[in-house]
Amino acid sequence: MPAPMRNLIKYLCILICIIFIVADVDECKTPGACNGICHNTEGSHYCTQCPSNTVYDTTIKMCASTKKQNLVLGEFYDTTKST
Repeated sequence: MPAPMRNLIKYLCILICIIFIVADVDECKTPGACNGICHNTEGSHYCTQCPSNTVYDTTIKMCASTKKQNLVLGEFYDTTKST
């Protein structure tokens, strides 16, 4: 093989290696990377808590709205007893 062709192949191999090594990985795509909101950064990631009125749902692996519960206030009268 001629020397220029060998040099070209070496150059292409080095270029391909650099592309694969330097390419940033989105850590937030990894299931369970955070128990809240995942923020991808170049070379890393960080997590923040879920916004208000939401909680981290382990089944869907994301923040979900909290279930609303009705609060009933009042008094209970037993109408079965006679006075």
